[in-house]
Amino acid sequence: MIGEKNFVHIRDGLFDTCPPYNFTFNDPRILEKLGDGEVKNCTKIEFLTIFENGRLRINQNFPNYKDFSCAGRCAFFYKNYENRVGEWCETLQKNCTYECDVIEVNCMRDGKLEYIFAHSQIFEYNRDRKQVFGSLYRETSSPKVKADRFHPDVHIMLIDSMGLFSVLRQMPETVRFLREELDAVIFEQYTRTAPNSRDNMFAGMFGEIPIDVDRRLYEAKNLPKTLQGDTCEKPVDDKNFIQFEYEDAGYKTMYAQDNYLVTFGYLQCLGVINQIATHYMRPFQLIEMINNDVWSNKPIGNRSFENDNLLEKYLRNSSLCQDPYNHALDYTAKFYNSYKDKPKMSIMWSSLAHHDELPARQADRHFVDFFLEHKEKLDESFFIFMSDHGQRFNAIADTEQGLYEMNNAAMFFLVSEKVTLQPSSNFSETKHQHIEKTFGTSWLREMPPNMSRGCRNLPISSQYCTCNYGTTLLKEHDKVWDRIHWILDDDMNAYLKEGGLEKVCEKMKVMKLTEIYKMSSMGSSSFYRVLFESVTGGIFVVQYELTKDDVLRPSPREWKRVNAYGTAADCLHSKYAEYKPMCYCS
Repeated sequence: MIGEKNFVHIRDGLFDTCPPYNFTFNDPRILEKLGDGEVKNCTKIEFLTIFENGRLRINQNFPNYKDFSCAGRCAFFYKNYENRVGEWCETLQKNCTYECDVIEVNCMRDGKLEYIFAHSQIFEYNRDRKQVFGSLYRETSSPKVKADRFHPDVHIMLIDSMGLFSVLRQMPETVRFLREELDAVIFEQYTRTAPNSRDNMFAGMFGEIPIDVDRRLYEAKNLPKTLQGDTCEKPVDDKNFIQFEYEDAGYKTMYAQDNYLVTFGYLQCLGVINQIATHYMRPFQLIEMINNDVWSNKPIGNRSFENDNLLEKYLRNSSLCQDPYNHALDYTAKFYNSYKDKPKMSIMWSSLAHHDELPARQADRHFVDFFLEHKEKLDESFFIFMSDHGQRFNAIADTEQGLYEMNNAAMFFLVSEKVTLQPSSNFSETKHQHIEKTFGTSWLREMPPNMSRGCRNLPISSQYCTCNYGTTLLKEHDKVWDRIHWILDDDMNAYLKEGGLEKVCEKMKVMKLTEIYKMSSMGSSSFYRVLFESVTGGIFVVQYELTKDDVLRPSPREWKRVNAYGTAADCLHSKYAEYKPMCYCS
């Protein structure tokens, strides 16, 4: 959690509260722009191989099963983009054992590879994180679990790039179940704090301020980032990741995802180089990955993608309910049912809607089925269903509502029933204590009485704020139009030059300004939100400040891209992620 010292305890008028916008998730104009997502039914079948009770066998109900010879082997985490594998073991050998979470299967017919599959389990064991991490280990201050205390499970599900409105539109059954069956609290103006997934999770899961926080619009003090040092070319295993704290306290941990990129590493950033949790699904992903998953030209380890057709026939066949998120849900379910007498903490990160929110409609039913199956466990747990930010490049990203949705991440929070119904006064009274659906800086503690609720009082840069403080659309003949148009090119190119990229990226040039809004402010400066298009087709949003000394400058210095840039910036190393939206490789 961000420390109390980073908040401002003041009440000063305009920015004391957080007025909501009047946008609606089901606005017909928005729905028309987004289009309809087709929901296709899928059918679950029994595959050629079955894994149960730690044993792999051939399914005798599979057509022509006698024609196949199959072998399995363990796949272990080795590197973020490379597995360590065990020896192949023929399924007919009764002594085959698999002391691992992920089992890779190959089956031959007439000497030809005809079937590739992967099974998963939770192989229970004890690990010493200090021994595994070696010199990168940093002890956390987590108190150890005690046998005589209640230690609820803690589970997080994160849907990448799905803002609150996207979840409401595309996953209505999931929302209904979370609200009505699990009594989850919705944080309607939950806000991202950084431009991309990696930085937002350094805030949410490492407790860091990942970027400099510019709050000049609110007449509040700017905050420097707390995330120091190189977090790309150096591993982050020694940072204070939330699951490290739980594991050090005595929890068993699990991390599952369904994206070919590792969350904190991307392609060229190292991220966490050791196995991030007690149980990690990464080896499964590296087996199931196909070329269509990859949206970068950079190589993925030693992957050749020569067997994609076999993977798409079985392990990656959507019509058979074999999408990557199905596998992540399955692995997560197995973890929920493991370690009967140990507290557990899990994170499942799904990128099923990373480029488009519509596929989430297909997944809606599968998530509800998961919640139905595990409702009893979830009722006894702390459970968070969330996103990191909204859609950044969809059909509405350059609209007023789209810009808002980009910042308005989803957050549903469920408190364990054992906590919400706990009696007060150290259990000496029988009257139940009601826990408010708090608006405080901590969700489990009372908000300070002099704490204002608004972006001014939190480590949130003004460009991400979801509070509606009001704007005024400027007419094109306003002198600010000309001034901003003249300096935009120089400001963007100066920014690229500061990053040492002036010879790598083409010079930026504005084709046209689309809209300029004057933003409400209280101080001596005026602030403007500018939407413009570059000659290379990029659509951007940036904020400018006009000071009392008549100095016009970007505030903050972030040019937010609102349409996709694909592989245009593939020449850049991942450590230059902040520059990629505005770079066109020379």
